[in-house]
Amino acid sequence: MANINEPEFDGAAFNASCVSESCAVAGRLIAAGKLEESNKHTMEMQTTADFSVSAEGKKVTLSMAYDVNEVKDAVGDEYQWAAMSVSYFGDSHIMPGIRAGYRQNMAGTELDYASFGVTLFKRFNVDLSVALDKVEDESGDEVPRGGFFIVKL
Repeated sequence: MANINEPEFDGAAFNASCVSESCAVAGRLIAAGKLEESNKHTMEMQTTADFSVSAEGKKVTLSMAYDVNEVKDAVGDEYQWAAMSVSYFGDSHIMPGIRAGYRQNMAGTELDYASFGVTLFKRFNVDLSVALDKVEDESGDEVPRGGFFIVKL
């Protein structure tokens, strides 16, 4: 369970005298009903069910996670993630550990991502996730709607 005490955070108040691009974006989100005109955000309690099973001396692992309830983030987007992954992490310091996964937001945007990662020298992690949904950019080309790249030592 996360955010059991439903913490509340103070933020900047939005008003008509604000002229920055951030305020303009916030104004559009407020007008669209995706963001409350408030300077407070409460993180809602969320429960996640996790399951994993390993084989071959924990070298191969299948993992799954599911957020039992949907919640809203600080800008009002709903999320409820379901994810599954498979990984291989051997005994060698030279051969990389590898993992692949899939995750989908079961609420709100319903975005889904494919993920791939490697662990080098048992310490250096590199992960890439790409949204499977496409959008059209300014030049008319289709590109993934989102993605992220993580490097961790």
